[in-house]
Amino acid sequence: HDHENQLRANVAEAAKEARSKLIRVVMHDLRSPLLSTINMMELLLTLPESTTLVQPVARQAVENSAHCAKLMENIVSDMLDFERIDS
Repeated sequence: HDHENQLRANVAEAAKEARSKLIRVVMHDLRSPLLSTINMMELLLTLPESTTLVQPVARQAVENSAHCAKLMENIVSDMLDFERIDS
C-alpha cells in the first residue's frame, strides 16, 4: 500500500513539474513576439506625424494596438509570476 501511495505521489509530482514547465515555455514563447510587436509599434509612434505611416487614423490604430499588446504582456508576466509562486 505504501508503495502505491509513493508511486501516486511521484506521478503527481512529475505531472505538476511537466505542467509548470509547459506553462513557462508557452508564456516565454508568447512574450518574445509580443515584446517585438510592442517595440515596433513604439517605434512607429516616434515617427513624425507627417509620415504617411503614422497619419492620425493609423496613429490611433497603432496606439490602440500597443495598448492591447501591453495588456497581454501584463497577463503573460502575471501568469509567469503565479507559476513561479506555485512551483
